[in-house]
Amino acid sequence: MKILLKYEIKRMMKSKERMISLGVGFAICIWHLAQFVWFQSIYQGYNFPESFFQKWIGGDGFPIQSFLYYFMLPLIAVLPGGATYFEDVDGGMIFNIYLRCTRIKYLLAKYIAVFICGGLTFTLPLLVDLLFTAAHFPALLPEPITDIGPSPNYLFFGWYFCHPWLYLLLFLFLGFLFAGGFASISLVVSLYATHKAQILLCPFVLYFLIYCINNIIDTMDYAPNYFLISGVGIETIWELVISFILFLSVFSTYLWKGLRYEL
Repeated sequence: MKILLKYEIKRMMKSKERMISLGVGFAICIWHLAQFVWFQSIYQGYNFPESFFQKWIGGDGFPIQSFLYYFMLPLIAVLPGGATYFEDVDGGMIFNIYLRCTRIKYLLAKYIAVFICGGLTFTLPLLVDLLFTAAHFPALLPEPITDIGPSPNYLFFGWYFCHPWLYLLLFLFLGFLFAGGFASISLVVSLYATHKAQILLCPFVLYFLIYCINNIIDTMDYAPNYFLISGVGIETIWELVISFILFLSVFSTYLWKGLRYEL
């Protein structure tokens, strides 16, 4: 399984689809850096230095680049390897693989590879944006007077103002998990899809549906494209619990259906 997992990760990391995902991600981050970092060192209206904890692309939900990047999370995460299972079946390569390993090992290796590559592809541009922002703004503790950051009743509110590094790493990790989780949805879709485009678009359709439902009920509490932004924050633990149940259901369905899938 280790050899197969290494092959799958290498295959996805070098794919042209991953290059496209990274290109889109870096383009959005460069746009953000140009508008809010490189040519703006002092926020209008304040006479004290700003903290890079608030200036990086995930530090505030106000910039259009922040909304756009987190809104495109499923597309960026799915492209590197979301359709590789479908390609293996459609091209017949899966028969050669099943001659050399058990089906469960292949399914697990595929899931882990898709999850990791999706998470890394999403978080890498964020890290680059973070580093360039840190080169222009000091790592000062966020100031509540700026009115930037999570509300006082949100989860981990105290971390944001007292332990911002811990808070930032937590949200980078959550971004990685959600990107990997939505990328893995493509594997379930692959078991029913008849065309590659269906696999690449279905996770985004679900993501967009969640966003629309939150708009209808006049709240963004359960929309990942908002609560994954560290400057917005997570209001209740239920946002994470529901997401965990969703991704666990996806994993269970994938294994259950994959082991019984008729090639």
